[in-house]
Amino acid sequence: MALTKKNIIIGTAQFGEKYSISSNNAVNYIEANRILKKAYINKINHLDTAINYFKAYNILKKVNISNWNIITKFPNLKSIKNSQNQYNIYADNILKDFKINKIRCVHFHNINQLFSSNGDRLFRMLKDLKDKKIINQIGASVYFPKDVDKLLKNYDFDVIQCPVNIFDRDFIIKKTLKKLKKRNIKVHVRSIFLQGLLLMEKEKLPKYFKKWYNIFDLWHQYLTENKISALDACVSFIKNQKDIDKVIVGVDSVIHLNQILKAFKSKRVINNFKLKINNKYLLKPSLWRN
Repeated sequence: MALTKKNIIIGTAQFGEKYSISSNNAVNYIEANRILKKAYINKINHLDTAINYFKAYNILKKVNISNWNIITKFPNLKSIKNSQNQYNIYADNILKDFKINKIRCVHFHNINQLFSSNGDRLFRMLKDLKDKKIINQIGASVYFPKDVDKLLKNYDFDVIQCPVNIFDRDFIIKKTLKKLKKRNIKVHVRSIFLQGLLLMEKEKLPKYFKKWYNIFDLWHQYLTENKISALDACVSFIKNQKDIDKVIVGVDSVIHLNQILKAFKSKRVINNFKLKINNKYLLKPSLWRN
């Protein structure tokens, strides 16, 4: 069964900060408020944020998100000393600032913490918050399928967040999503537009991407031949993947949100862009260079 608009999570990294490569504008308070109101009217009530998204966090404190399900990430701890107290402070601040009773999910933003000598202790601290019913779920934000394999050897997660899009199918090809579903772990995918890159015209791509112009030629040829927009193709691909529970989308404006809602409503299935792409320097925004 295809995903619908109810499976959308609103990403907030672009609130107050330039985030998408395809847009030079940060989403200000007024537009963020309009986006969230429009989303909520359409029965979207999950949002993804982080304490380290400082400007987004301040915007969210000002808008009414008391009825939303908040998915967040705690900052890395500089010292393990008094760490439980610090996690409690983070959680208490979120509950107070967003006027909510419980945090839906807390992700480990940097999973390398869990592979350190303090990994077990850090996980137990989140487990303690879950046992106290302060948080509902414990998750991890990962970049590669091998990350999941390492994590699941040692820890029981409720949610895994990972990048999947029509270019980057690594988690699908290596059957990582199926593995997660077999273990009843929820799958949240991000980067469905590859941080806006897949929505850009080839002529407007930054110089860094010139080495892959041939790939973008094939991408735009595919869109033209199928008479579909880049946004519609990206959404169609992702919403018809069977092993995904939620989709995080970064939204620049209410107009952009309306386009995404329309794409999720469409019955059209696009899943025949077969070009194999496995270059991490193209597929992983954290590795992009100016």
